[in-house]
Amino acid sequence: MISRSVKSALLCLCVSSAFVCAAPAYAAGTQEAGTVSVSGYAEEQITPDTAYITIGMTTDGKTSEEARMKNNAVMNEVQQAALSMGIEKKDMKTRGYNVYPTYGSNQKITGYSVSNNLELKVSDFDLIPRLIARASQVGANEVHGVRFTNEHADTLRSNLIKQAVYNGRQTAQAVAEATGHRLGDVKSITVAGNSPSYAGMQLMSLRAAAKDEATPVEPGTNTLSESVEVVYYLQ
Repeated sequence: MISRSVKSALLCLCVSSAFVCAAPAYAAGTQEAGTVSVSGYAEEQITPDTAYITIGMTTDGKTSEEARMKNNAVMNEVQQAALSMGIEKKDMKTRGYNVYPTYGSNQKITGYSVSNNLELKVSDFDLIPRLIARASQVGANEVHGVRFTNEHADTLRSNLIKQAVYNGRQTAQAVAEATGHRLGDVKSITVAGNSPSYAGMQLMSLRAAAKDEATPVEPGTNTLSESVEVVYYLQ
């Protein structure tokens, strides 16, 4: 028969043992899960498929109506030339139409000036020097440049982001396996990328193109890239 004092000692020992065993489990339950931070990158060389040409005209007149009529006559010719080359009306956009007075030395109004800029969207780059030459022939006196772009850049960027995330996950998976863990959920993700900028034709070269319709237009290529920073939980 076990005495009352021995029973009390055994009971205390069992309770103490229970607390000792439970302590590590409690600590593990509150410990923050480990993480791994990785970078993913993807890029692609892209070629512009669209050009935007801005052709302008500034005219003067003794009255605003005279200046406006002169301007309209020239810009209508520019539009007709563009239409004859296959550029649709929907691809033409007025980018600025201004009427302002001109002043003499006595600060009195001596006349009026009208400026008008027309932006043309072109997918056939061979038309660019022809358009500039024709615009010059009908009297346009301003060509503000040619801007190249790729109309499908957003779709390309989305695909690159997916590829960058995949590349980053491959790295994270390798790290998890090497450290004896399993890859968990994503804790955070940051996306960064670049927008390609193509070298546009400057005003001097456009003036040269106006004299020579055979002047070639080479938009070149540029790199579109996307990078991601992803933090994964480790299990």
